[in-house]
Amino acid sequence: MYKSFLFITVFLLFFQVFSSQPVLGPRVEGQFIIRIGFDLDPFEIAESVGCTISAKSKSNLKKHYYLFSETTPGSADLEKIKEIDPKFVYNHVLNIHKKSNFNPVGEDYEVSDPLFEDQFHLLNTEQFSGRNGIDVNVEDVWNQGYFAEGILISVVDDGLLKSHKDFSSKFHAGYSYDYCRDIDDPSPPTIGDDHGTACAGVCCASDNDGACGVGSAPKSTVIGRRVICDGATIWDYANSLRDDCENIHISTNSWGPLGCTETSCSFESSTSIEKEAVADCIEIGRGGKGTVYLFAAGNEREYLGDSNQYELNSSPHVITVAALNIAGTYSFYSNTGASLLVTAPSSGKNADGQYVGISTTGMSSDTKCRSDFGGTSSATPLVAGVVGLIIESNPDLSYLDIQGILIESARQLVKEDPGWVKNAADYYFSHDYGYGLVNAKQAVLIAEDWESLTPIKNYIGITVNVGEQIPDNDEDGLMRQITMSTADQDLTIVSGVVVYLSIDHQSMGDLEIYLESPSGAKAKLASPIPTLKTTSIEEYPFVAKNFYGVNATGDWKIYVIDTVSGTVGTWIDYKFEFYGIEPRDLTKVAYDDSLPDPLDDDEEDDKDSIDYQQLLMYFGIGAGVLVVFGVISCIFSGKKKRNRRRKQEENINGTDFY
Repeated sequence: MYKSFLFITVFLLFFQVFSSQPVLGPRVEGQFIIRIGFDLDPFEIAESVGCTISAKSKSNLKKHYYLFSETTPGSADLEKIKEIDPKFVYNHVLNIHKKSNFNPVGEDYEVSDPLFEDQFHLLNTEQFSGRNGIDVNVEDVWNQGYFAEGILISVVDDGLLKSHKDFSSKFHAGYSYDYCRDIDDPSPPTIGDDHGTACAGVCCASDNDGACGVGSAPKSTVIGRRVICDGATIWDYANSLRDDCENIHISTNSWGPLGCTETSCSFESSTSIEKEAVADCIEIGRGGKGTVYLFAAGNEREYLGDSNQYELNSSPHVITVAALNIAGTYSFYSNTGASLLVTAPSSGKNADGQYVGISTTGMSSDTKCRSDFGGTSSATPLVAGVVGLIIESNPDLSYLDIQGILIESARQLVKEDPGWVKNAADYYFSHDYGYGLVNAKQAVLIAEDWESLTPIKNYIGITVNVGEQIPDNDEDGLMRQITMSTADQDLTIVSGVVVYLSIDHQSMGDLEIYLESPSGAKAKLASPIPTLKTTSIEEYPFVAKNFYGVNATGDWKIYVIDTVSGTVGTWIDYKFEFYGIEPRDLTKVAYDDSLPDPLDDDEEDDKDSIDYQQLLMYFGIGAGVLVVFGVISCIFSGKKKRNRRRKQEENINGTDFY
């Protein structure tokens, strides 16, 4: 009976606060819960009706609820308050000071973990001679009460030390697995098997546990998927991406093939079952909204590595992440490419030329820390944590929505850099940074009121035969085009473009390949690489993500140019693939213009000048909801071994780990 009474009480309390009809009960005089539209200034409204704001609630209803308090007894203009939202219950707050529905304005979230002050990727205050504001701007999001609580993040990598203090209270045993040993414990078998633990620390390390630092999603739940090992099969890799994806929000992947070394480069295709795993899970993951996949761009920049050299990393369905250093420019190792979506802070050189690594969770004991992590390996889980915050702020977002929000909210860096090019939809893109530095605060601000993107029919073209010799050392090369008509193709606005190419050439590294949109903007799909050993590609997909929001109508041109004399080759065929979204004004979203301007080469970023109200809310009254997790899916077996997998990490000496 007691439980029934409690349930009824909780229900009535919830109904009283949020119903459009008043419910009788005790009220707190002089206080009013008011619903304010996202595009309005609640503080100006409060002043206009004789009130101040003392607290804010956050909700997933895409509206904001504020606790108004009379400036002086009787000062509130009730008729004006009714005009704000006439259907909402006001002046009827149940003893709010004895309930935790709201948190006082200005009550900031504090982090006490010992290495937090060193984690410049989360809060850059010029420590280690860094540049102020070169971080993911996560502090204000935490202050609003978002910590990715209840968000499941799968770290697909090598071992994850589940007993570490940073993970012991948040590790999900049910969905974790070691595909190398065929057991349900992903803990590392050796000390050197530490890459996954470090990655997990960047996104998911617990807050205020007295160990190491904190993850960008400090209250998320972490899943370990150990698959980076000798002997892992293609089935193991596919299953590590697919298993339990119906219930997994995010999959972060800081691994890929060894695309380039000092002496050799190659294009690496993914297997069909790996691609199918991702394709399946963006359809069925998170109740049909799609599991969000993130992949590291790679660390071979000094050897001319490109993010388009590995098919899975550059898929239009995944978020490909580049890295920048503490000084705010791309890290010396971070691959370039048209398939990049965003960039995030990681290891690299500061303004004094000194190498600065990422502080995260270590391996040799349950409290061990490290400060030498980095590469695009670290940037990727950092963004995964931010995605967790975005999903918490609006759980209805699809994987495509999240890509759009990251694009909308990213910060353009070093604006004088000629590499920044505006596409026809007015989005700036760089082959070094993608759409820019991830900005968690802006992303969450947009996400709360985001109008979901509706995917529409994609255009999958037919394979078109070319069968011509590529002119040797000719700057014009060969060009082919496709003309897109809205009436013919049922596609208007582009979210991504893929060009499949088949080419035979004994010196493939002589080739430059680029795609030109109807407006003349270009995506460089491949650059000359003298050490490229690949001599032929067959239906290899080159992905261009820099045309987001562009109208597809018009002529799209693909150029293949041989830049060096001596050998010739043949362009065999090509095929275009366009991914579309329902037409709408993509730029009509809330924007926080208090954010700093894009960085000039000689101008410091002034992120900390923001005077933003730090408002928290723990929404939901009474009993919590127990989430029941499913059992582990069956593991497929396979025989074909994966060659040359490696982790996308740079150590302090700039060496790749294998």
